[in-house]
Amino acid sequence: GGDGKGGAKKEAAKPPAKGKGGAAVPEAPPSTLNPLVKDPDNLATPTLPSDPLVVGAFTIHPRIATIQPGQAISIDMKFDPSGCETVKERLRLCVSGADPNDALTQVVRSFEVVGESCLPALVTDDMISIFEEQEVVSSLAESMGDKDKLPGETGKLEKLPVGKVVFAEAERMLAYGPVLCNQSGKGAMERIKITNPTKIDIKVKFKVLAPDAFASYQASSSSGGAAGGGKDAGKGGKAAPPAKDAGKGGKKGAAEPAVTDVAPAFTVHPEIWEIPPHEYRFVNVYFNPTEMKSYRSFFLAEIDDEGVSTSAAPPKGSNAGRSLTFGLGGSGTLPCIAIEQPTDRDAQGNTVIPFGRVFVEKSAKRCITIRNDGVMPATCLFDLTGDQKSDFVFPAQGTSLHLPPGGKHEFPVKFAPKAVVGNGECAVTIKVSVLNNPFGVFYTKLSGTAYTCDAVLDVKPTV
Repeated sequence: GGDGKGGAKKEAAKPPAKGKGGAAVPEAPPSTLNPLVKDPDNLATPTLPSDPLVVGAFTIHPRIATIQPGQAISIDMKFDPSGCETVKERLRLCVSGADPNDALTQVVRSFEVVGESCLPALVTDDMISIFEEQEVVSSLAESMGDKDKLPGETGKLEKLPVGKVVFAEAERMLAYGPVLCNQSGKGAMERIKITNPTKIDIKVKFKVLAPDAFASYQASSSSGGAAGGGKDAGKGGKAAPPAKDAGKGGKKGAAEPAVTDVAPAFTVHPEIWEIPPHEYRFVNVYFNPTEMKSYRSFFLAEIDDEGVSTSAAPPKGSNAGRSLTFGLGGSGTLPCIAIEQPTDRDAQGNTVIPFGRVFVEKSAKRCITIRNDGVMPATCLFDLTGDQKSDFVFPAQGTSLHLPPGGKHEFPVKFAPKAVVGNGECAVTIKVSVLNNPFGVFYTKLSGTAYTCDAVLDVKPTV
């Protein structure tokens, strides 16, 4: 039906193709066309790949770009590893329309990208390196030369010599021994070496935790499940391995430990260090006791990776980890002395020396013996007070005495009255003060009676 009444539309006839001179060129029959040859105008536009290009651990953006003549663009390449490893990938750069024989085209056509990922860590197992300024011993008993100790038994901090600082591996403790209470400044200081064994910068935070705060930290770390580099933090049964992700983007449920209760006797400075690759820094740990008792705390150094989360672990067999913990111990002490002689005391507890009756221009002699009962040297200061000081002779008056631990010293004291004043009774007090010990003040009261006679019978022996 060519009339179009039935709704059919008559196709418009194509004009015949024209050749040279306007002559019409007949179309080739369909049977003679090559099915493999396509008209470019009829080709479908392909879908371009979307950005970015991800190849292994590398992300490239943009992956496709158009560069105008004389223009330069930059391609960003991001390295995002999933573990501690070395990653290599081969990439190709395709330039449309470039001469494949061109030298520059051949150079950039294929290239290799290499990336090495490292976990931040610090040395945690090399005690000789960490405590290079202290003596490292197997146990406190060994440092005190106690050969009667059985295996597994530990020594006491109070028995360490004054001024000796050791790290005991069995107790996993940095032991200061006896330290003078209430020192000026921050007290006794020891330097701990913190080493960065990795190829990247690390940031390390330092804290001193009281025993109860450290127990909370252990419980929180255990609930976190991961032991990030704390493989030696619990060595010796003193410190459990801290979790690397506790409170830092780790597993849910690992609450931040309560670390605000810091033992006042121990402090650390600085509280944070940034350490370049393969370098080290020293951190100062101070001990300044305020009472005559033993102190315990824990030192904690851990990688500060706030905002970073990873499930990778340090390489096996390495002496590095994400945290370093060990105990801190010390005892506060004061220089102490005792009056060994005389032994008589009055109602107030002061020692007394009664000289009795002494004739004028004569003398009576007694002795005062002082003993150092403490563990550190004591410096004693002497003074003589009273109205009749001229009738007593005390050579140590206004002087000082340095007494080593366990040492003794004897002072002579004389009562030599020169005249009888009133009823002749004389009394003075010797004050002994211990330097750096506000409680070390001792008083010894001296008393005597001077008398004289109008006549004296002096009988000389016969020859």
